[in-house]
This record gives sequence, C-alpha cells and structure tokens, in this order.
Amino acid sequence: MIERLVQTVERMRKTQEEMQKEIQQLKGEINRCNNHTRDSQRRTLLGNYESAVKVAFDAILTHNLDHSSIGDTTIVFDSILTNVGNAYKKDLGAFIAPVLGVYLFTYTIHAGGASHIFGTLMLNGQRKTSIHVDGSSQSILIASSSRTTILTLNQGDRVYIHILKNSRGLLSSTNYGNSAFAGALLFTN
Repeated sequence: MIERLVQTVERMRKTQEEMQKEIQQLKGEINRCNNHTRDSQRRTLLGNYESAVKVAFDAILTHNLDHSSIGDTTIVFDSILTNVGNAYKKDLGAFIAPVLGVYLFTYTIHAGGASHIFGTLMLNGQRKTSIHVDGSSQSILIASSSRTTILTLNQGDRVYIHILKNSRGLLSSTNYGNSAFAGALLFTN
C-alpha cells in the first residue's frame, strides 16, 4: 500500500510539473496577446487621430462697403487667408459645416467716421451673436468691434455675417483685413 501511495505521489508531482510548464507557456501566450492588443489599439487610435477632420478658415474683406441698403446684407469676405477643409464658401460669404461638431467663430467689423454698423453672426437664418460699431464719434481713428462665439453645428449648417438693415455708413476694410471672419472645428461629437 505504501508503494502505491509513493507511486501516486510521484505521478501527482509529475503532473504538477507538467501543469507548471503549461502555465508558463500560457503566461507567455497571454503576454504576446496583450502586446498585440496594445499595438493594435495604438495603431487604431493613431489611425483615427490622423484621419480626423480638420477644419479652419480665415477670410478678410479687402475693400470698403457702403451700407445704405434697406435690407440685411451678407458680408462676402472676399480674400481667403486659410481654408483648411474648404468649408468657407467665398461665393456665398458663408461657412458650411462639413461635420457635426463644436466650432469656434470670431468676426471683426470696422466702421468709418459717422457710421453705425450693426453686425450679427447668423446660423441658418437665425441671429446668434451681434456687435455694434459706432464710428460717429471717431474723427481720426476707425472704430471696430469683435465677437467670438462657440457653436455646436450639424453637418450642412450655414454660418455667415450680416450687416443689419438699420446700419448706416461705411464698413471699412483694406487689403490687410480690418474686417474679418474666421472659424475652426474644435472637436467632433
């Protein structure tokens, strides 16, 4: 009986050794899988980052506009300094969102002497932000006003700058872009 117990213990020891070898092999396999998973995740994340949509524009008005219109007027910023993603449409004077996301916009309007210019940032025909430039008290200097805003846009939304109908006088600008409109995609949703 003792001999059988010794044989059983010996078999169990050999089985234990074999199991420990198998455990070590499995640990090696798990490490290789983890390394492969980390590499795949890194490639996926970097790939997504590299393929992310990039959108930024900066457009200026290169000439003066005399506003004596009886209606609201879209300012067509006619010179494009930057248009990454081609979302600013010069022929429309509008930015058209290429993707759903959060965007930052800024605009500046200069007014000549004796002018009152009311500008507003429009989103799909709705006023979002407004500025007033009062050039009436400026005899030498040109008055200006700027506004920055952050908006969540859907793909295809249209953003542009209007001069409102109650404005009177000269919207002033030069080749250096005293009056300007710019924007950029901050992040996608």
